Amino acid sequence: MLNEKPLVWSTLETVEGFKKVFASFPTSFTQLPCISFYEVFNGIASAADDDEYLSEIVFMVDLWGNPVDELDELAIEVDAAMKGIGFIREFSADVNDADSDVIHKTMRFKLLK
Repeated sequence: MLNEKPLVWSTLETVEGFKKVFASFPTSFTQLPCISFYEVFNGIASAADDDEYLSEIVFMVDLWGNPVDELDELAIEVDAAMKGIGFIREFSADVNDADSDVIHKTMRFKLLK
């Protein structure tokens, strides 16, 4: 089993424009824009003779902020940073919350290693 959390964390911290990186979920929305991330899946992609030789690792990366155009520009930077460490973007979408002034974009990244 591979632990890619430290690498993802340090990579997300290098993306300029974000004030804070949170594991799991933001503890506060006073420092916007911010990023939160969590591991969704860490499993065996391929094995032989009872030994894993290829892992599949999936992370969700959530962007929080306002206005939407700023968040969209930051999403491009996040995508490039994650690509730089071998992840591919599987999914990206805006999450609508009519009860909040905070814009939320979610992105899913996968690594085969």
